[in-house]
Amino acid sequence: MRSLRVAAVGIGLALAASGCGGGDGATADPTTSQRPVARSSTTPATAPTFARVPGGDRADVLSGEQAVVKVTGGGRVADVAGHRVTAPAGYVFNRTALDRTTALLVAEPAADDGRPQRPMLVDTRTGRTRGFTGPAVIKPAPQGTWAMAEGMVAYTTQRPGQVYCMVSAPVVSLRGRVLRCGKSREGLTQLRINGGTIGAATFVNATPMSCLSLWTSRAGRVTPVTEAKKCRGWEAVPVGGVVAWTEIVRPNEVEVGRVRAGSGGKVVELGQGSTGTLTGCGGWVWWSQPPAAGHGDRLMRWRPGGSAEVAFDPKSSTAPISHLTCSDDRLSFVRLDAAGGTVYAQKG
Repeated sequence: MRSLRVAAVGIGLALAASGCGGGDGATADPTTSQRPVARSSTTPATAPTFARVPGGDRADVLSGEQAVVKVTGGGRVADVAGHRVTAPAGYVFNRTALDRTTALLVAEPAADDGRPQRPMLVDTRTGRTRGFTGPAVIKPAPQGTWAMAEGMVAYTTQRPGQVYCMVSAPVVSLRGRVLRCGKSREGLTQLRINGGTIGAATFVNATPMSCLSLWTSRAGRVTPVTEAKKCRGWEAVPVGGVVAWTEIVRPNEVEVGRVRAGSGGKVVELGQGSTGTLTGCGGWVWWSQPPAAGHGDRLMRWRPGGSAEVAFDPKSSTAPISHLTCSDDRLSFVRLDAAGGTVYAQKG
C-alpha cells in the first residue's frame, strides 16, 4: 500500500536522467537574497512518545484520535473503524488518508490497464461511503495525487490537451474549485495540506524531465517557493507562516536531500532528510533522516523559532523510517523490515 506521503512513481528516475537541467552544474534560483540563518539539531527536553499500533504489521494502518483504518487482503478490503469496505472488482486500495471522522480511500486498478482510479470518502462513525460524483463535484483525473486534512481534500483534475489542474474542496460538500492549472503535459505531485495551506510540486510530464517546481496555495492564492534552488526542490510543507522543503543536493541521488525552511529570502538549514517523507503535523514539520556516522535512521521535527529536534531515535535498530502520515494532529510512521514494516503512532 502507498500512503499519500510517498513520492510519485518514476519522478526520481526521470529527475536523475535529466540531471535537472545540467547535473551538479544546474542553474541556481536567481533569488540572490537566499542565506542560511540557522543550522542546528538538538534532542528535545520532552520528546514525543510513539507506540506500536496493534495489528500494524504492514505499511497499511492509519491511526487517528477517533478511528483506525486498516487495509488487508492484499489491498482489497479496508477496515474503517470496524466498518468493512471492499474495493471495486479488479481494484485495490493503494492510497489512504484519515481526518477526524472521515477516511479517504483511493482504489486503483490491480493491473496497470489504464482504468481510472476510484476515490471514495467513508464516514468512520457509520461506514457510509461517498464517491466523487455529482453536479457540484469537479471530476478527479484518471490518475493523480491526493491529500486530505483539516476538513479539506486536494486532488487533480484533467482538462483537454493533457492539462492537469489542482482542485481543493471541503470534505463535507466536495464543492471544489480549481486553484491552478499547469501547462500541457505538466504533472502535479507531492500534495501536502498543513495549517490551511496546500504545498505541491509540478513537473514536466516528459522524458527526460526538466525539473520540479515547488509552490503553495492558501485561500486560492498560489505562491512559488522561490527560496528553493531551481530544479532542486522535491516537496514543500507549509508550517507556521513559512515553508519547509526538501532540496536535492546531487541529481543522481534523489533519495536523500537537505531539509530547509524559510520565507522572504531567509533560509534555515535543518539537516539531511529522506525525500518523500516531509510531513506537517500538529504544528511541526517532520521527516526521516537517513543513517550517518553515529546513528541509524531517525525521526526529526522542527517548527519556526526553534531548532531541528530528534523526535525518535531507535539507537539499537537500523530499520528505515518511512510512510509518515498525519491523522488528527497525530503522526504515524512505519519502520520498514523484510515483512513490510511496523506502524508506530504518536501518543497523546
